[in-house]
Amino acid sequence: MSLTRSDIKETIPDLFKRQVLQRPDHTAFEHGEARVSYSDLGRRVDAVAGMVTAREFDREAPVLVFMEAGIAGVAAFIGVLKAGSICALVDI
Repeated sequence: MSLTRSDIKETIPDLFKRQVLQRPDHTAFEHGEARVSYSDLGRRVDAVAGMVTAREFDREAPVLVFMEAGIAGVAAFIGVLKAGSICALVDI
């Protein structure tokens, strides 16, 4: 995927959503032997975003995510951003 000047005005969740809509069955992420399509990763992102928005906290405070690198970490990162919060990933 190449970015244009107009893409820079879009958020990471917006760019990701576009890929989900345009390429739902393409591989979005690989980690070791695990692969996930854009549509599957999109469902995980939506689940994380829903959990974050259901919580009452300061939206300007970062959401810390502690997990091993992989598909779940990518979903957490994009999901937190989609919820309108700042994400800080900590690889354990």
